[in-house]
Amino acid sequence: TNLLRSCDRLDSSDDKGIVRRKQSINNTVIRSPFGYTKEKIELSCLEVQFDKMVKKLTGHLQDYAQDKISISKLREEIINEIQTPFLQTLGETRVPANDVTLWAHSYSTASLYKTILCSLVLGENPEPEDLKWRIFGVSWNGLEFVEKGSKPADILSRTKIIKQIQSEIREELEIKYPIGNVVYEDINGIFFTFPYIEKNKLFTQVELANEYIESILSKVLEISSLELWPFFTLSRPSRSLTIIGEELRFTAEKRKIPKIKPCIFIEGEKQLLDNNNFYFLPNEKEIKDYQDICPHCRIRSKERQKERCQTCYERIEGRLKNWLTSREETIWTSDVGDRNNRIALLTLE
Repeated sequence: TNLLRSCDRLDSSDDKGIVRRKQSINNTVIRSPFGYTKEKIELSCLEVQFDKMVKKLTGHLQDYAQDKISISKLREEIINEIQTPFLQTLGETRVPANDVTLWAHSYSTASLYKTILCSLVLGENPEPEDLKWRIFGVSWNGLEFVEKGSKPADILSRTKIIKQIQSEIREELEIKYPIGNVVYEDINGIFFTFPYIEKNKLFTQVELANEYIESILSKVLEISSLELWPFFTLSRPSRSLTIIGEELRFTAEKRKIPKIKPCIFIEGEKQLLDNNNFYFLPNEKEIKDYQDICPHCRIRSKERQKERCQTCYERIEGRLKNWLTSREETIWTSDVGDRNNRIALLTLE
């Protein structure tokens, strides 16, 4: 209980800062970080939503107790049920901290507490008044990857690939190996809370991170077809998650390095991972049959008579097939034209 309270207090200090005045109970509003009003809290509607939430949560817990759903499914259902009502109320009603929703505050607190529980399992015994965390990041040059798309279908496909990679990494580090939760993600990477291990001699931060890096690396390379080359970061220990700013500035510089060798940067010091499986060479057949570089991905080879490599072709082909099946969304004419961008319109009278 004391550890949870400390996590709550530390996150509150990050979120709220200095509060100045209360809001009226009949005129409590949620503001954006820029100061404009997003919505007014209607207490009667909120009460109805919370009653529904409690009933649904009770049902999910009963299903889990009766082995009808797994623990990962229970976690998913709980998050889904509490997110909507929690987004419509505040973690702090006083101005100017009324831009922090109850969802944002509770998610951050739970993420910190989850990481503390992980450190307890690893043999640490942190004191409530001296809690610390690290931030573990997986980064890549996502902007460059998306900008290589020459057509809307290719751009959308590349964006979808990044989202799939982030989803796979979430599954790995939030559920399979529950070290923490995501605290930040964008097109260029994803960052998690990570245990600070000080006293335990069997585990170190590097050894713990290496437990997951090889698996994550293989997922990123496979899903992106070797186009995204990730690197990993482990921040300095801190009592605040505001150090995410330092990590973002650091990774922004490192991702400029083309095809960076898989490595982990720990407090600014590079620790190279020794694994020969990180290198891929074309076999003899590939060298013989493919002579040109694909102009779209600029990494794989293609047959000279074709416009793009097979992987890039499959990315845009999938969007066309989906459109031909449902035709519920619009599609660009360049996606349905032939190799010379010719299209035909047929009408019957």
